[in-house]
Formats: sequence, C-alpha cells, structure tokens
Amino acid sequence: KEYQKPERGEGESDYQYLEKILALNAIGISELQRSSDRVRIEFSQFEYFTFDQLESVINRAISDSGFQEEVVKSFKIAGLNADAEAGITGSSFSPSNRSFRDGPIFRNKTGVNIRPFLAGREDFIKVAALLENDTEIVFTENLFFSGNLKLSLIDNFDDLTIPPVDTYPNQVRSDIKKYLNNLGENISIGRAQLDYHITPYTHNHVMFTAGILEEMYAGYGMEYLWFNPDNNYAVGFEVFNAYKRGYKFNFELQDYSNITGFANFYYRNYQPFPFDLKISYGEYLAGDVGGTIELSRTFINGARFGVFATFTDVTPNQFGEGTFDKGIFFRIPFGNNFFNYMWRPLTKDPGAKLIRKNTLYDLLVRFKPVN
Repeated sequence: KEYQKPERGEGESDYQYLEKILALNAIGISELQRSSDRVRIEFSQFEYFTFDQLESVINRAISDSGFQEEVVKSFKIAGLNADAEAGITGSSFSPSNRSFRDGPIFRNKTGVNIRPFLAGREDFIKVAALLENDTEIVFTENLFFSGNLKLSLIDNFDDLTIPPVDTYPNQVRSDIKKYLNNLGENISIGRAQLDYHITPYTHNHVMFTAGILEEMYAGYGMEYLWFNPDNNYAVGFEVFNAYKRGYKFNFELQDYSNITGFANFYYRNYQPFPFDLKISYGEYLAGDVGGTIELSRTFINGARFGVFATFTDVTPNQFGEGTFDKGIFFRIPFGNNFFNYMWRPLTKDPGAKLIRKNTLYDLLVRFKPVN
C-alpha cells in the first residue's frame, strides 16, 4: 500500500495532522495518553499484513506531522490488544484523548475480481470476471459486520457439468460446480457475518462469529487463541456449527449441518530459514477426523506462499483419486489490494474446513516481524 500524505490544514495541530495522515493510510488512533515527556498512542489497523509495513508508515507519519514528543506505541487490530512496546504502562500516563468516535464506521470497496477454476474434468481452466462489493461496518472497536456481494459479468462456469466421482463420507465441497453454475443468475451473497473480538486477559484472545460465513456455509461459532508476541508459538481452538447453503447464494439452507472444531498450534521460525507452521487436529465439515499441516512463508510486502496436506480417518480407498487432500495457497500484491487463491488438484470432501474471513492468529501475527 503506497504511503499517502495529505495537505496540512490551516491551524491543524501536530496531533490533528498526524491523525489525518494515518487515516489516509488506513491506520486509526484508538487512544492517546500523555506524561511529562512522552506520549503513548494506541494504533489500530486492518489493512497491513506485516508489522514492517505498518511501523514504516507510522514512523513516517510521525516525522511528517512534526510531532516532537517521544511516542510510545501500542497496537490493536479489530479490538484485540496485539502488541506493545516496553514502558507503556504506569501512573505517569494520563488519558488525554479518546479518538475512536461513537457510532458506526462504514468501509466500502467495489471492484472487478478474476475467479479461476482450475483442473476441472471439463477443461483445465474456467474463469469468471466478478463485480464484487465488500462492506465493513465497525459498530464498536470490538463488533464488526462484514459483507460481500458479487455479480458475474462474464463466465464459462455453465460448462461445469461432470459430477464428482467420490462423495464419501458426506458431500460438503465436491458439489462446488453447482454453486459456480449459479454465479451468473443474480447478485450472490458471498458473506454476511457479525464478529465480536475481545482480549479478556493479557495474551488471551476470543472471537465470536455468526452469519453467512462463506459461499457454501453459514453458521456460528467461536475461537480462542493464546498469543504472546514475545514467543514464536501460539495455541488455541475453534468450534463452529456449520450449515450448508443453497446453491443460489441466497439465504436458503440445505439439510446438511455439522459441528466442526479444531485444536490449533502455530509456530513462526526466523533463522536460518524463515517459515510459518500450523498444525490443526479435529473434526472436518464432512465428519471425518484427522489433522492438517501447513507450511508457508510471508514476505515484508505482505505476499505469502504455502502448501498444506490433510490426513484423516478416511482411508485412501475411500478417498479415491488423489489419496489425501493437499494443495497450495498464496497471497500476492495486486495494485493496492491482494489477490488470494487456494488450489487443490481435486476438490474432495474429506479434510474440508470452513473458509473463514479471518482467524485470530492471522490478525495478530501481523504485529510480529517476518524475518
């Protein structure tokens, strides 16, 4: 995301101009406290995927604003206490300004996205150009609504007609073609969910979620994560009651539902080879039980590349072609946004998880260095 610097208004104080610069660069100030010689500022953000990017923008904004006091930084994301530099607590600081305004904050973005479908039995690639609208409403620092609407401008998904060979133990993902067949009919609801985030105790974070969670599933659930930014590892769990959506991307639900849940372990390695590791174990959407391992690498510009493999109590013979679930995923900069994609050689039912908008770790790890 390219740094932007607005014109300074007549009579604007250093603090007002700093807040103006940060707002233009998608960073908010949640709280400001002063002592005799320092100022503590609590920054909140949604847009930056790495701490290096975020801190670079904040330091440049502080310099450009002419702010003379020593700034002690602390950070929040989506209402979660993410990180803090040393020395920010103590009675020497007194509240001076609370800048998070009352009432909802609206964020809205509309654009054209390319949606590929690779390695189908009909052709190697099918593709759609989708007009998508993403809306976020921030009711409070902790309560959010996220919505996604999409309309196919042009696609060749109608040609996806060959049914899956194996649907054991339950058909939870292998009917993806029936969903894609309906993308061009009307405006489709991709997501409509409420999230509530809270850090009840230091390093202990909780997320509650309910609504239309993704294109194929609605439901409700929660996640817990123990995350200490001074440690290279984090642990937690998640539980969701997932209901399969109808094929027309509206509010209709099918008969199938399942309670899916996982214990999660995360580890970030730095030297000599930086990488991220995630291991999860639990029950998947189709009711099978097993574990998934993910290996990935995140770069300073926010790009991410990774691989995953899942092994459950579904035998290779029951799984059919492919033996077990595996694939690749990546996130790459594209203009001022990012292009996210996950690819599996075969879309099967065993090993299927919910496609969540955010996890607690995905949010909080943004405040750790990547190298």
